[in-house]
Amino acid sequence: MCAKSNRTGQNCRQITQVYGFYDECVRKYGSANVWRYCCEVFDYLALAAVIDGTVFCVHGGLSPNVNHIDQVRLMLKSILSCFRARLADDDV
Repeated sequence: MCAKSNRTGQNCRQITQVYGFYDECVRKYGSANVWRYCCEVFDYLALAAVIDGTVFCVHGGLSPNVNHIDQVRLMLKSILSCFRARLADDDV
């Protein structure tokens, strides 16, 4: 099983702008191109995977408050809504 999301919460373009990754790229490299390329790479990263049916691997880890797989499913829905918003505003 591989839970593929086109954007993790921390890598959502809007979030990277709020927390400074966008500004850092522009400051260091003189344009937003590096930021755009990084965001495109993040689009291809899996959110989570199960290895051999026993090991659950999650990009960025999970809160200790997450006790059930249903909570992960709810987070995935939130992440996907962030991606859908990105599709609606492709000029960022």
